[in-house]
Amino acid sequence: MIFYSKNNYVDEYKRGKDLSTLSFLDVGGRHGENEYYSTGFSKYNILEINKRAKGKNLVYGDICNCSDIKDDTYDIVFSCDVFEHIKEPWLASEECIRITKPGGLNIHVTLFSWRWHPCPVDMYRYTHEGLEFLFKRTNKMKTLFSGYDLTQRRNNTGRGKMKDGVDAVPHDDIGGFRENWKVVFAGRKND
Repeated sequence: MIFYSKNNYVDEYKRGKDLSTLSFLDVGGRHGENEYYSTGFSKYNILEINKRAKGKNLVYGDICNCSDIKDDTYDIVFSCDVFEHIKEPWLASEECIRITKPGGLNIHVTLFSWRWHPCPVDMYRYTHEGLEFLFKRTNKMKTLFSGYDLTQRRNNTGRGKMKDGVDAVPHDDIGGFRENWKVVFAGRKND
C-alpha cells in the first residue's frame, strides 16, 4: 500500500525560499494541531467556519466560498480530516486552488474508511482517485501524490469520541471499527 509524508512536500517547498515570505493556511485546523507543518513560515492561519471560535491566527470563512481571501494568497493550503464534512467538496477544491499562490501546494488528508462522526455533518468517503479528481478537474493543479495512509488501520476507533457516544459503532469480539484508512492528495498549482 502507498504511504506518504506531508512533511516531505512542505520541506521540499521551503527549500531555497525566503521563509519570512511564506504563508500556510490550515483549513478547519481547529486548535492548530497541525501548525508544526508550517515551522519557519512567517504566516500560519487557521480557516474557521464558526465565527464564535476564539484563538490565535484565525481567519473566518467557508472553504466553499471564502471570498474574503484574495486570489493567490497562500503558499500552502492544507486540510486534515475536513473534506469528509464538506457538503460541496467540488466548490471547496476550487477555492483551495484559487487562494493558493502559483507554484504553491495543496495537501489534503481525508477519509477512505472511518466510522461515522458528524461534525456537524459527515458527508463523504473518498478513494485516492476521487480526491485527486476534485483538484485535477480544474486543470490548474499537478498531482504530486495521490494515495493512502494506513498508519491507523487496525486501531479500534469504534468507541467514538463525541459527547453521548453519537459516533460509536457496534462492537464485536475484536472491538469496534478497525478499517481506518486515510486518503491523501498533494498537488502543485500551475504557474
